[in-house]
Amino acid sequence: MFLEMMLTNLLSNAFKFTPDGGIIRVALQRGEGCFRLTVRDSGIGIPQDQQERIFERFYQVNESHAGSGIGLSIVRRIVELHQGTITLRSEPGRFSEFTITLPDNIEVYPAGKRAGEHDVRASIIRDAEKFLPEEWSGEGGDFAPDKEVPEQTRGTILLAESNAEVARYIADHFKARYGVEVAADGNDALERLKTLEPDIIIADRVLPGLDGLKLCQAVKQNIRTCHIPVVILATEGSIEEQITGIEAGADSYLPMPLSISLLAANVQNLLKARYRMRHYYSDDAEIDPDKITSNSMDGEFLKKAIRIVEENMDNEEFSSNDFSKALCMSRSNLHLKMKSITGESATKFIRKIRFNHACKLLLDRKYSISEISSMVGFNSPSYFATSFKKHVGCLPTEYVRSRTKGEKAG
Repeated sequence: MFLEMMLTNLLSNAFKFTPDGGIIRVALQRGEGCFRLTVRDSGIGIPQDQQERIFERFYQVNESHAGSGIGLSIVRRIVELHQGTITLRSEPGRFSEFTITLPDNIEVYPAGKRAGEHDVRASIIRDAEKFLPEEWSGEGGDFAPDKEVPEQTRGTILLAESNAEVARYIADHFKARYGVEVAADGNDALERLKTLEPDIIIADRVLPGLDGLKLCQAVKQNIRTCHIPVVILATEGSIEEQITGIEAGADSYLPMPLSISLLAANVQNLLKARYRMRHYYSDDAEIDPDKITSNSMDGEFLKKAIRIVEENMDNEEFSSNDFSKALCMSRSNLHLKMKSITGESATKFIRKIRFNHACKLLLDRKYSISEISSMVGFNSPSYFATSFKKHVGCLPTEYVRSRTKGEKAG
């Protein structure tokens, strides 16, 4: 099976870059304690200064070689797992020749490395992480797509990736559960954010125009978008590089070669964290900005929003329009911002603060319900009572009575 994988990838590469009428030769030899498999084509060739990098995952020599990196990376990994080597000879405009050398004696394998096919295959899956075609996956179920999620309940991923093959691969993995919008460069991604409200952004570190780090900084420095989690896919995984990414505001920084399972786990965990913060907001009577926001800009925004509502607590005319003006935001942007942090609209946010204050005033027992309704911005005690029941679950008098019983029981 593994020989088939290697040969299929090499032949696919050869057919892709050999013009019509060209020649592709395959040879298999045995001698000097090894098997030698050679695939040679009369294609466009690879420049000398690019040959060292051709086996790197996602690397492309130029536009004409786009998409060649994934298959060759897999071939090299399989060869290494079998204690072999792969070499390349090529001349631009003349030929490319890949040679795989594998030992023909099992005794040359260290005892601890003599894995069965299942073990080797598991290692390839861990390392190559689903870059193999789905038909090679066998019965393990590793490549089964996620269960389809109804359109109306899907989240949205904005993927900023200039490599069309990588973008297609990532999008294909997530498309069953998310709507995936693809931007070919950083500037395009930033432009999309003017009309798109993604749940998460995945961006390549290296992008044309605006690179991944600058895109991340632009997202995190804008009050309208700073809540959106950003995952950066890096070309390298050094500590310094990761620190640079985190300092730019990235919520996660994943080095190449890409593990699609690790990326999926990061996406899931980041979205779960946002859900937990919203859940905390909905369950708790008090609004604690530090517990329901993931960055300082959102925290300061929410503190300012609370202060503005409190300053207008008794103003029955105070509306979401006034709220947005006080926050120097458009009404639509405020709505999106509030939904992203709390899961509720700006109007419901105002109501929550007002009813929280009403609960405190009721328990103080210093004011009548009529006075309290006016103090929290309701011109009608009956409308206040009806709205209070809808928000809290009981009438104001029932709320006081239940709390009084609880205090006596305690």
